[in-house]
Parts: sequence; structure tokens; C-alpha cells
Amino acid sequence: MKPISVFFLCFLLISCSEDSKSTNTVPESKSKYDVLKDSVPPKIEEDIYEHRVEIQRDTIRARSAGVIDWIRPNRKISKGQTLFSYDNYKAFNELQTKKINFKAQMAGLIDASTGDLNYVKSKWKKFFNSLRTDTLLPKFPKIEYREEGIYYGNESVTKQYNEVATLEREMKSNFVTAKDDYARIQWKVKKGSNVKKGQIIAVCTPHDSLLVSLE
Repeated sequence: MKPISVFFLCFLLISCSEDSKSTNTVPESKSKYDVLKDSVPPKIEEDIYEHRVEIQRDTIRARSAGVIDWIRPNRKISKGQTLFSYDNYKAFNELQTKKINFKAQMAGLIDASTGDLNYVKSKWKKFFNSLRTDTLLPKFPKIEYREEGIYYGNESVTKQYNEVATLEREMKSNFVTAKDDYARIQWKVKKGSNVKKGQIIAVCTPHDSLLVSLE
């Protein structure tokens, strides 16, 4: 065999070997997310990515303006527990004063009642003893007799009772409770913050939030 033929034959063998290597090269390993991304249309891939990081959250906003008096620590919270309260010192003092004045008025009525009202006196004494500054206002007793209504149910008594009841209802709005079970709460304010109506107070993560993760 001529030398040039041998050279040409060697060249062909080397070329074929190089082509074989390039054809059988194993690509670098990809993550599961990259493989998935290459196998789905762009829109589906975009949706998958968004769900990987999305967590349902509840936003708590201030229902009225005021100063934050107390906030619950960032821990698991059960439905119905108090999340935070407004500074209600002034309103609390006003409520206490009105309760004391109303109780004094009832004491005077009971002490001045005549013998004709002795049959209902025990009922009103029980109501009087339930009037305390550290408990909720008791339900106003039912007026069963005309004389009873004239004496205990007059306009002055019912007006003062309704004023106390209204203040007590307003006080309840100063305490904001959780509407769900929360695994985590992120506060946007702190104790002493002066907030406006509608301002974000906290962002809460419910226990049943769904986090889709590709592992």
C-alpha cells in the first residue's frame, strides 16, 4: 500500500472517532425544575413558578383611627383570640364613671322605695348587686307591673342605663380578634403607633395556607 493511501486511511479513522465522541457526550445534569421548565409551554411554566412562592395571607386593617395599646406576640394564634387593642384609657375611665353614677342612682331608688314596691324590691336589689365596674353591664330587669315601671323604669333611669350600654359596646370595638387560626403574624405597627383608619396593622398566615413546592 502506498504511503499516501495509509495517511488518508488514518485521517478517516480519526475523524470518525471525533464524531462519535461528540455524538455521545452526556449533557450536564439539570435540576427537576429546569427539566420541567423545558417540557412545558411558557405560560404553564410561569404559572408553576408563581405557585411555588405563593402563600395565602390575611391582611388586618385598622377599622378606626387610634393609638395601638397592645399587640399579641408573633406566635400561633387561635380563632377568637385578641390580636391587638387600641389605647382605650380615656373611654374606659368614662365608662367606669357612668357605671358608678348609675349604680348610685339605683341605690337611691331602692332605699326610697315604699312598701307598695316591696314585692319587686329583691329583683332590683339583685340587679343593683350585679352593677360592677369590672364586669359587663347586666341585662335590665323586665318591668312586670305599672307601679314598678313608673318608679324603676322612668326615663331618667333607662336613659342612664342605655348610655352605659352604648359605651360598653363601643369599648368592645377597641379589641380586635382573630377571625381564623394563624400560624404566623407579621406586624406592620408596634405598641404606641398612631394609626389611621384603613391602615395595614398586620399580615397573618392561616394554618391551612397552601404552599406548592417542587422538590
